[in-house]
Amino acid sequence: MLSFFNSEHPQLREAAVTTLSYLNQLQICPPALPLISDRDDSVRRAAALTLGHFADADIVDLLCNALINDTDWQVRRNAAKSLALHTEPKIIPTVLISLKDEHWQVRKFAIQILQKIPDVQSLPALIEALTDEYSDVRKEAAIALGNLGKIEALNALQQAIDDPDREVSIYAQKAIQKIGE
Repeated sequence: MLSFFNSEHPQLREAAVTTLSYLNQLQICPPALPLISDRDDSVRRAAALTLGHFADADIVDLLCNALINDTDWQVRRNAAKSLALHTEPKIIPTVLISLKDEHWQVRKFAIQILQKIPDVQSLPALIEALTDEYSDVRKEAAIALGNLGKIEALNALQQAIDDPDREVSIYAQKAIQKIGE
């Protein structure tokens, strides 16, 4: 399978890196790491999802780089999904940068990372995300603010109770209750 990583056919490189995600016992695979920088979008998308399951020393840095620098929004989204499996506080500055991403799915999955790594430095960005144009992003921000547990978020969450999206309203209320406890 490793020989397919260097194939001239992008479909074979994509299939090879995707296959790695099904090998449950595999913890590291250095030959797969360069695929996060492949010239083909579909290969980078698959690599961004697969590499999150590995423990190679460079994984987090590679995923952080893809999260904020890749030209394909699906690669950035997949990098955020994978980074959620690596809850290292050192990724927070990169995740905060990605909250400004032009694509809502990238912002949504970046916020899900912050749900798992509550850190006070994310408070202003999460409050701002409560006003995102996409309700999925606002809902995730409400959850993250509840997990953060800072009373400074209460005013913004109180306003989010009136959100036109019912789910956002429900999660804002739950966050308020969580902070109150």
